[in-house]
Amino acid sequence: MQDLTGVGYCTSDQHKEATRALKERNKLDTLAILEILEYLTERNPFTNDVSLRNIETGVEAEPDVNVDKAENPQLMFQRLTTAANGLFENRSEVFQYELSSVPSSIFDCNRLPLEACKSKLADAIWACGSDCIHEIDGEGFQYVLDGGSLLQRLPWTHGDSFGDITQMYVDHVIRKYKDPVIVFDSYPELPSIKDITHLRRTKGIISPNINFTSSMPCKTKKELFMSNSHNKQALINMLCDKLKDNDIRCKNATDDADLLIALTAVDCALSSEVVVIGEDTDVLVLLIHHVSQQCKRVIFKSDKMAINKKMKIWNIQQTRGFLGEDVSDIIKAGEEALTCLYGGLPLEGLNILRWRKFTSRVITGNTSVQVKSLPPTSDSGKFHSLRVYHQCQKWMSEEVDMDPTDYGWEIKRGKLCPILMDLPPAPDKLLNIIRCNCKQNCDTKRCVCRKKRSSVFSRMR
Repeated sequence: MQDLTGVGYCTSDQHKEATRALKERNKLDTLAILEILEYLTERNPFTNDVSLRNIETGVEAEPDVNVDKAENPQLMFQRLTTAANGLFENRSEVFQYELSSVPSSIFDCNRLPLEACKSKLADAIWACGSDCIHEIDGEGFQYVLDGGSLLQRLPWTHGDSFGDITQMYVDHVIRKYKDPVIVFDSYPELPSIKDITHLRRTKGIISPNINFTSSMPCKTKKELFMSNSHNKQALINMLCDKLKDNDIRCKNATDDADLLIALTAVDCALSSEVVVIGEDTDVLVLLIHHVSQQCKRVIFKSDKMAINKKMKIWNIQQTRGFLGEDVSDIIKAGEEALTCLYGGLPLEGLNILRWRKFTSRVITGNTSVQVKSLPPTSDSGKFHSLRVYHQCQKWMSEEVDMDPTDYGWEIKRGKLCPILMDLPPAPDKLLNIIRCNCKQNCDTKRCVCRKKRSSVFSRMR
């Protein structure tokens, strides 16, 4: 009839739900919901585990934690500094205390050490040497590979068997490197100073132990599988067996492999030039310390493909020459070093510097002073310095046998955790003025202000 009469007919969308824009928005909403469900699947809060934990970071709370009385470190700092005004003749004396629930310049709100921006150190070292190279000349190098970096380098295909996955790594190594030595981390069941680092890397993902064989297909995501130390160790063992079957040399460290990588490179450099493949700035620093001028040339480079810029390739002997022979001064740990890092004056001390930085920013700034931007106190800095000293000593010699609990660590729930500090968050004189609406003399445990003070102290332990 339309053809006959020459009259066209059409209709508009009969319902707003059928419009193209709304369909696109519904699609985005669905994807967002699926993403949330996937996040909660990997961090299931409805397990039989009755412990209180942060589902994002995986950190478990102490038994005496009272979440309903939790304090924001920044808010606590602002309240305590305000309350201290006029209460002390010398207000600077309160800055020997952190004035917050955690040392915010060293730890985050979850009591995990702040992650160091190691790439900045590498960039600074690179800037010291104008003759650093961007390509390797010559052949006949002995390659030493960081096994941890190798594991992260290649993506997995969902559904591949674990035998196929390990064979993929073997093929990659054979294709790119001639007669390499690969050094892997180990993940022992005993407490280690790397426990906190491993916990932070999991990002709160809880992965079960998987007992697998080479023929079993991998049905989980790589990130989820590798977040479990038991699974990662089993994969390393399987991969090492397959590498050795292909006449590729492997070494396994007792825990962290950084020191063993550097020492392996030094041993190989006694007879041939060496190229170390890795990403970790710690390995770079260890190579600079351990490689001597008597060694043949040692090169450190990444396995990543540089895009739109030249790849950084480190000639370790040249870099050591630019830095000077006092690189080992990195082991100097203590208040003077921290004071210098925060721009303090000689012999000033962290507590005075902390007070001076605070007053300077109050006078010149137009926003509140962030507690995490201030230097740590001498008390919390002491434990940080002990931990740095312990790590440096372990790096300098694998034969060093030092009990980490004597150097700023303590064992909690079978893991080594850093000690935050000894002192309470604020002096008693300041804590005793916590405001309350009690009708009596605040001398019973039912008193709200007493509970408040005790909760502050419990979070500091």
